[in-house]
Amino acid sequence: MSLDSHGHILLSPVELHKMAEVNRIVLINFFLMRGTPLLFPDYKVYCGLLNDVSSRIGVHPNNLFLRGSCHLGYSIAPKSKVWTPMDTKSKPSDLDLVIVDVLAHCGQPRGLSAFIFRDWLSARRRYEFDIAELLDGIGNGDLTAPPN
Repeated sequence: MSLDSHGHILLSPVELHKMAEVNRIVLINFFLMRGTPLLFPDYKVYCGLLNDVSSRIGVHPNNLFLRGSCHLGYSIAPKSKVWTPMDTKSKPSDLDLVIVDVLAHCGQPRGLSAFIFRDWLSARRRYEFDIAELLDGIGNGDLTAPPN
């Protein structure tokens, strides 16, 4: 695992799998919920997107982040597509936006399709669930282990 000069977290599927087995809270808090998504060339471009979304929906940019294959460069969804690389040429990756916004849960609907959580703990718990499902799926043979 390493961090490049643009803030991209470079974590191979094998490294992610090992880290998920050892300390999934550290994996989630400091790797999956941080960094510049690989889809973006640098932090400045990523911040530009967050700022644009923020100004449209009225949620502070610190309460927005992207998850999924656009972040790591491959899927960790506990499904058959696990470890599938992000494809930016033939089929562009979608952007899985997370919004942490208490107002979204207080009768103030937002006109946006996204993962919307009332607080950061709820967002982290969703990752905890996904990582547990991923490890269980690999352990019981329903999902393939990460490629070397």
